[in-house]
Amino acid sequence: MLPEMAFDLPIEVAGKERDQPTRADPEEDMRKFLAISMLVLAACSDAPAMTEPVAANSVPSGAMTATTVINGVTYEYGCPDFPCPITQIVVDHIENHLWFWMPPGTFAKPTIYLYILKTPVQLRQVAPTTVIEPPVIQPPPPPPTLTGPTIVVGKVFGPLSQITCDHFSLSLVSPDGGPWDFVTGQVTYEYGSVDSYTAVFTPNGNSSVVGFNWAAWNQLLAGTYTLYPPFPNTEYRAHFKANLERGTNTATVEHTFVCRKAPPPAPPAPTLSGPTGILGQRASKTSPFVCSNVLFTLVSPDGGPWTFVSGLRKIEFYMFDMIQNKWVLNGNSQTASVTSTGWQQLLAGTYAINPGVPSGPYKATFTITLARSPFQHTLTHSVDCGGPDFFDL
Repeated sequence: MLPEMAFDLPIEVAGKERDQPTRADPEEDMRKFLAISMLVLAACSDAPAMTEPVAANSVPSGAMTATTVINGVTYEYGCPDFPCPITQIVVDHIENHLWFWMPPGTFAKPTIYLYILKTPVQLRQVAPTTVIEPPVIQPPPPPPTLTGPTIVVGKVFGPLSQITCDHFSLSLVSPDGGPWDFVTGQVTYEYGSVDSYTAVFTPNGNSSVVGFNWAAWNQLLAGTYTLYPPFPNTEYRAHFKANLERGTNTATVEHTFVCRKAPPPAPPAPTLSGPTGILGQRASKTSPFVCSNVLFTLVSPDGGPWTFVSGLRKIEFYMFDMIQNKWVLNGNSQTASVTSTGWQQLLAGTYAINPGVPSGPYKATFTITLARSPFQHTLTHSVDCGGPDFFDL
């Protein structure tokens, strides 16, 4: 503890007596006291004087300030406070803890005293740097999708003969498996008709929009929801739209399917009949057998129409086996398509079978696919074509 001292030094002030005392600043008094104390201690001490090494190391390093850490607190010292600029020896004594704290209030700032160098050093606390971490921005979740059937068969219900559809379910697909909460939803009924066989929907221009709540949304996902269209006795296309959210993220999912009446039952299959052998003609022994005026008959049990889809004709050639003494297939064949024109010729009896190459007798097999949408049937009939010798055996 340093003794409390005050210095009343005569100061010459303009307009006053020379010996009139003026009270000096306490900080300035302490500085003067410390300066005098260092001189006295240096003069009276029996120890070797340290002025020489201090002087040798007192060349300014050029640094105006320096910092030190005391008890986890960072302090700055130097300019504009004493000492200014900073010498290396001052830095070394501070870092080697060759100092003690001076009493609070001795200087305006916290001060340490370098007891070997016999000099005070004022410290200025450095505010810790605040590191502001940038906010972590999470990418939005992948949007969900709504899936379900494309056609649902309904039934006629109630006095208005509404076509209701039930026992269907919609599935919400969340790519990352996260939940989505229902917000609002609506179903748009677009009225029209569905072709009984092709299942193609044709709108008639009328529509209705009906909202649904979270309870209906849960029923849609559970497969327990029933559609009751406001318009009676009309098939329709149902378009579902729901707005969902997850936190601050929103998404809209949609799905559409056709609600139709039950389609008619499948018609009975048609059959194809015709000749099994026709006597062919050829211009010479090196010409092909040509069977003309081939007539097939299509039988539709319910009398309904059948539309040609595709056709194929396969010709398999015969040869005479001397050992078995009969005609057998020789393994050679050719195929050709049957067009809708060829099909009409077969039904009219104007079709001609011509392999287009020199040949002996052959078997011609017709494979015809017919449709009464959405039902299809494939019919097959074979006919042999050859000369008299072929049929005589």
